[in-house]
Amino acid sequence: MALSTGRDSVRFTVLDSWRGLCALWVVLFHFRIVSHIRHFELPRHGTVAVEFFFVLSGFVLTSAYGDRLGDGASRLRFLIRRLGRLYPLHLFTLAVVVAMECARWLVAIRVGHPLGGALFSDSTDPATLIPNLLLAHGWGFIPQFTWNVPSWSISVEFLLCLLFVAASFSPRRLATYVALVLIGLLAFIYTWRYLPVTESKDAVSHGVYAFFLGCALHYVYRWWKASGRGMPGLLEWLAIPILYLAPKLDSTPLPTPMFGLLILVFAFESGPISRVLNHAAPRFLGEVSYSIYLIHYVLVLVAFGVAAMAGDVVNVAGAPWIGAPNAWAGDLATILFLGLVVGVSALSYRFIERPGRDLFNRLSDLRATAATT
Repeated sequence: MALSTGRDSVRFTVLDSWRGLCALWVVLFHFRIVSHIRHFELPRHGTVAVEFFFVLSGFVLTSAYGDRLGDGASRLRFLIRRLGRLYPLHLFTLAVVVAMECARWLVAIRVGHPLGGALFSDSTDPATLIPNLLLAHGWGFIPQFTWNVPSWSISVEFLLCLLFVAASFSPRRLATYVALVLIGLLAFIYTWRYLPVTESKDAVSHGVYAFFLGCALHYVYRWWKASGRGMPGLLEWLAIPILYLAPKLDSTPLPTPMFGLLILVFAFESGPISRVLNHAAPRFLGEVSYSIYLIHYVLVLVAFGVAAMAGDVVNVAGAPWIGAPNAWAGDLATILFLGLVVGVSALSYRFIERPGRDLFNRLSDLRATAATT
């Protein structure tokens, strides 16, 4: 992913690879199957990976646009391009999940009862469709995450892009980013400690905290790079304790700065882990990471539907899991499912995500041309 700061061109290939790995981390979290893999700490706390996405998004968007949002035309062009990055695949996956719920309804008519949970309720409540279509469903006024559940963070991401544009009006952007970090952190601590537990209660505050921390960290990266000092490659091994500790600190403010440190270190691509992540396979995962993130939950729903029809859904600690003959069979099923997700995501990237993004990019370029003539 080539990014321009307005001064030079930077390519954060390794960070893209990390994005792909974190997308697979989220897949492991949602694919609940009886297995050895699913009982490790990392897969059981996959929600914490979303914090990495928010920090990384703030970091790379500041790199690409931080010095370029100087007038109305550039700000509008940015928003059109971001909408093109987020919306086409979101709309497609939303339509697929709605179609799947309608199919469940038709099956229920034939067999006399729904397979799985109640129809068109809770996460599939029709009243939440309009907020989903408007990319506003993760902004906190709907207590649970709905339809294609991971898309709540896409909704928050779009809100963060609006705030990013608003911050561009400030003559002291770094100070504005730091202020937003503190506001987001304090709001997150308040909601975390004092508000009733709901899925979406701290989505926006946590997003603001993480995203603008990423924005501020880009200034640290820029200063460090301008100083001529390299990043010691041995610091990349910090990834191991960070990935060990972050799941244990899930739902607290602490993983966010830990991921910020990870991003700052790997932005320099100067160590042995970076050399591995610069290979073709992890780079490919980074390229299709957004498709992995949005497509995988559709496939999880399909997997649970097939398991329900086969009578292989079991209750584990109050939650439905896919059963397996034994844990080793569950491990094999998990590996095969990851392969399926990556394969389908490659297709969705090729035929939905990239064409949609390119269409919006052309629209933004036309808008920019019209504004200058």
